[in-house]
Amino acid sequence: MIGYTAEEIIGQHFRVLFVAEDQRRGAPEQELRAAIATGRSEGEGWREERTGVHHSNFLETRRHWFTGTVPHDTKGTLNVLNLVEGDEVLVESPQHSFPPFVVHYAETFIVPASVGPYTIRPVHQPEKPFATIKAFVRNAAIDSD
Repeated sequence: MIGYTAEEIIGQHFRVLFVAEDQRRGAPEQELRAAIATGRSEGEGWREERTGVHHSNFLETRRHWFTGTVPHDTKGTLNVLNLVEGDEVLVESPQHSFPPFVVHYAETFIVPASVGPYTIRPVHQPEKPFATIKAFVRNAAIDSD
């Protein structure tokens, strides 16, 4: 498990590896049913990884794996993202808050807090999942996700 020692993670329910939003929509149970039915389960989405940041710190980081269009929302806080897997992605604003732009592997980009909803998608059909790491300022609205 990424970022956890054996003592910290052994005995914990696997739900701790899912973000709150995915827990609410039943994603852990869906993944478990798929694994039982097919012998494996993998999919797109946020992977919770312990960052070593104490719960009282104000920064949060999350890694996201994807092969298609991913909706994001700044929720009123600055988002800093880095493309860590994949060659290039297109970042777009459904409300046309900014012109679409391409981000290449290892490039970092900033989405201002005022943008609100935006999407990220691979420019080309990927052969394997892409990944971004997103850092943002933690607040009560974000903690509930």
